[in-house]
Amino acid sequence: MLEKLLPPLNFRRKGCQSQSHAIFQFAGAGTDPTNFAVHKDSGLTQPFLLAVGNSSQPDQYYIVADFSVIYVGNDVVRALYRLFSSFWVCNISYYPRLAPFYNLLEVLVINKTPVCSVKTVLAAINGVQNTACIGDTVD
Repeated sequence: MLEKLLPPLNFRRKGCQSQSHAIFQFAGAGTDPTNFAVHKDSGLTQPFLLAVGNSSQPDQYYIVADFSVIYVGNDVVRALYRLFSSFWVCNISYYPRLAPFYNLLEVLVINKTPVCSVKTVLAAINGVQNTACIGDTVD
């Protein structure tokens, strides 16, 4: 579901259009992660998660950075946390279109002071939580 919420990276290569996500790439069961990393799309320049297995419920996650592969387990939340951490450890700037997502993770995971765009999102979420829906009873 998270993949559907993230903005896609659109780029053209030799006249054909390809769509990739900077955070997740999916590969079928039995895929060799090292081989995938070596032959990955040249548009994938930042670390990303390779989810191996059934696309609706992968059973293995790997961080792919350049041509290196790191196994990070079978839990998507831990895998995402480790991917997020890799940006900090390696001092990598976020891809501009994904910066708001990573900035939100900074606020939620490490309690960093929110940047303006994240403050706006948090205020909107707070507003929705504090708004009564039609049909709600007020005591």
